[in-house]
Amino acid sequence: MQIGGLLKDWTAADVIPSLGALPAIVLRGETEELYSTSTDKLLQLLPSSATVKSFQGAGSYAHIDAWEAYLETVNAFLEAHD
Repeated sequence: MQIGGLLKDWTAADVIPSLGALPAIVLRGETEELYSTSTDKLLQLLPSSATVKSFQGAGSYAHIDAWEAYLETVNAFLEAHD
């Protein structure tokens, strides 16, 4: 797969260190363009407490494709770090 568009060369690597030890969660759809290998690299840059949640059957629009599970995950994360 070839990545295109405005964000094809964008990386979060320069921004992540400024986040410090803030809680983090990476949300992704099972079939989206953000490969699990990319997610693994992202997790290496985030604090060790960061987690990943992948939504089955969802693509890049996991917040739409799996909206109930997505909202439950976000709510649980926010409640845990309130």
